[in-house]
Amino acid sequence: MLSPSLVGDEWRYFVVSLSDRRSRLKRFTLAGELRKRREPSLA
Repeated sequence: MLSPSLVGDEWRYFVVSLSDRRSRLKRFTLAGELRKRREPSLA
């Protein structure tokens, strides 16, 4: 049987990794938009 604190840590890690992935994706798309604006010839 799992202890509540262990489950909490697993859940916290899961949530953090999810939000981190989302923010990383957002940062990537934002960088792509900036690059497009800076270099219209490549767009």
